[in-house]
Amino acid sequence: RAVLTGSALLSGGRLVSRDWLPVTGSPLPGVREEGRYLFVKAGSAGFVIGRALDGNNDPVGGALLFEDVLEIFSVSSSDGAFAAVIPAGGFTLRGFDPVSLTSGLLEGEILRPGQALGLDIALLEESELEAKS
Repeated sequence: RAVLTGSALLSGGRLVSRDWLPVTGSPLPGVREEGRYLFVKAGSAGFVIGRALDGNNDPVGGALLFEDVLEIFSVSSSDGAFAAVIPAGGFTLRGFDPVSLTSGLLEGEILRPGQALGLDIALLEESELEAKS
């Protein structure tokens, strides 16, 4: 799977990478080191911008967030902030903290390409998830 690190703009026949989302100005990790990077035209996609939070509403850094259709991961920053690319239509965003082994689901709908939804995801232990349902 790929990790969302930035956005790009086609300018004068060149691809110019950016470390922020043009829709919201939300920061992204950006291209920071050597490696292989894949640029995907996400013409029919939108974004979920929010924070990964634990059961006490404290931020969770390093959480993995992903949606099954595009298979592009996002990683939350130390303050829990994340930006995830989501295809238009109904979606389920999954979150997982590999340190605490907590997880969560966030459901919603991207109504139009380029739309950005501001939604937080709660990463809870299995017993906390069962109590909420």
